[in-house]
Amino acid sequence: MAQVNQQDFISTFPNRRRPITVCLECYRRKLKCNRVKPCIQCCTRKAPETCYFADDVSSSQSTPTPQTRVDRLEAYSDIDTASQIPIAQGLVERAGYSATSASSTYLRLNDESVQRHHQSITRLTPMDLQGFHDEYRHLVSKLPQPTIVHALIDCFLTEIFWASVPIDEYRLRTLYNDWLNVPLEEHLKDKSDHSRSELLYLPALLFQVLANVMLHLTPQHGPARNLGLKDNYDCARLSKTFSLFGNRLMFILGRQRPTLCSVEHDLVACSWLKDSGRGKEAWHSLANAVR
Repeated sequence: MAQVNQQDFISTFPNRRRPITVCLECYRRKLKCNRVKPCIQCCTRKAPETCYFADDVSSSQSTPTPQTRVDRLEAYSDIDTASQIPIAQGLVERAGYSATSASSTYLRLNDESVQRHHQSITRLTPMDLQGFHDEYRHLVSKLPQPTIVHALIDCFLTEIFWASVPIDEYRLRTLYNDWLNVPLEEHLKDKSDHSRSELLYLPALLFQVLANVMLHLTPQHGPARNLGLKDNYDCARLSKTFSLFGNRLMFILGRQRPTLCSVEHDLVACSWLKDSGRGKEAWHSLANAVR
């Protein structure tokens, strides 16, 4: 009878986008489930026989017999709910809530993401690595001259975000000067230095800053004339191009180990998307920055 009720519960959500990976009782009661069968919540309530998962319900179409329920109750009768429930390998280690406060899934996943970031470039084949370097050089070469970039940064800080600036002016200018003083090949070397990672992501942030400026810039402005822009359409077109370049750089660099420049990139990109009338995409960009 319990499983029939769970089947009815599943059938009421035929078009769910996300599968239910927790115990159905915990899902119904809105409790924190550790995704072990029987879960810690069902054991605490002394009702382990009610612990069902969506996979169990979909794989079994027949109602369990009374003898099956008795066997299950006997199997779970010796469970000590006050003791620690051992966490199984697999999904429970990778997501969800820990059964005890002594373990931390977040810390382990954070360590794994750092290791994956250090190994991401070294795992590439020489041909793929060369392609990554070539595309990075090609995108970075699209940045305007330093004098124009400095003028556009001034416009970004004084005319567009004069009330609340999403990035630090002194830090941005210092990073840009450091980036100009270091050869491009040095940025592409596989090193775990945090400052080098910041400089590697800096062009993506600069592209989004320039995209925001060009979106609000008039052709009569000095940098616009230096870039050869004749009308507002040219400004809007170049703004979109700069934004696409920044997004492409973030895509090839990845977000496995975010830096402050990558977070600021998503914040500035969120502002550009909002001002461009793309509110839903702006929320996604803001979510990337928060994560």
